[in-house]
Amino acid sequence: NKELFVIADEFKGKNISGKIVTNLDDEGSFWVVSYLANLNNYTIEQDSFDYKILLAEMKRYDIKYFVSYRNRGDMRINKNIYFYNNYEEIFISGATNSTIYKLKN
Repeated sequence: NKELFVIADEFKGKNISGKIVTNLDDEGSFWVVSYLANLNNYTIEQDSFDYKILLAEMKRYDIKYFVSYRNRGDMRINKNIYFYNNYEEIFISGATNSTIYKLKN
């Protein structure tokens, strides 16, 4: 699938490296993207969770990046002050309907 290569190239072009997690339902495709971009992909094993849990798990496993797909209904980022206090937006993907965030130190 050409789109997976495009997404991986986008990550590499933005110097995204290390560990990453996403709220994408199709983890299989994201495993491929992670492999192509030399990233370590971690999965979220719950359908519904809040940002405090996400933050704790990312810190626990030293995960730097979160890829948020905006069509995922249970992850409402808009107007969430807690989220923006702990994550910085890196870029909005041109290839997908997603935004990549980095965990603030």
